[in-house]
Formats: sequence, structure tokens, C-alpha cells
Amino acid sequence: MLYWIIPFIILLDQTTKVWATHEFLLHKAQEITPFFTLSLVHNTGVSFSLFNNLPYAWILITLTAGITALLFYWQLKEKDLLTRIALLIVIGGSVGNIIDRIRLGAVIDFLDFHWKHYHWPAFNIADTAVCIGVALILFSLMKRKKS
Repeated sequence: MLYWIIPFIILLDQTTKVWATHEFLLHKAQEITPFFTLSLVHNTGVSFSLFNNLPYAWILITLTAGITALLFYWQLKEKDLLTRIALLIVIGGSVGNIIDRIRLGAVIDFLDFHWKHYHWPAFNIADTAVCIGVALILFSLMKRKKS
């Protein structure tokens, strides 16, 4: 019944990435506010560009797909509704980035926040979904532990 969350996140993620790819030039920032720009980048690494330019993209694809499969299995067994929703959100984000890796060999990032000389690495809707989902999982698990 909740499985619509996965394709919804994938569609939102892929649609925004297509839009960003058509609207912006690679590595050319478009300032929106003094602390936010849209800047198209291709991330061949993992979260926040860690291990960028790894020579074996298939390792990341396989590892991410395996973790996503385990999360889906967990979701099947999970009784807590909030945890199930959170897992589906993470899965949707993960699949969105897997699609990029298979299709392009890199993940498309374009949301870019910064303040003065502090700069957060560019990210996308899929990354946002993964972070929100993980935060909800942690919240749900802490809530369970207290009760």
C-alpha cells in the first residue's frame, strides 16, 4: 500500500535531474540566493563526493544495489509504520542514484548550499530522500527504545 513512495521519489529525482541537465552548464553556478546556487556537477564517488573518480563504478552500483535490497527486505519484515515509510524513502533515493550510475557512470548533483567560505557539497533530490529517510529511521528506533 505504501510502495508508491518509491516510484514517486524516483520520478521526482529523475525529473529534476533532467531539468538541471537541460537548464545548466556543467560546473557553472547559477546564484539563486547569497547562500544557494544551482550548479550542475557529476559525482562519480559516494555521498558528498567521497572517493570521487573511483575506477570501478560497477563496485558502487553493486554495493548500493545490495544495500538497497537489504533495506527492502527489512521493510517487508518491519512492523512499525514510520520505519517502513522511512525505509521506502531511502530505497527511492537509492534507486534514483543507481539509475544515474548505470546510465551515466556518475550521479547528477545540482543543489548547492554555501555560506561565506563554508561550502556544502552539491546534492540532489535522491540524496535528500536518503538523508530524510535515515533521520526518520533513527527517530523511530530511538522512540521505540524509550518505550
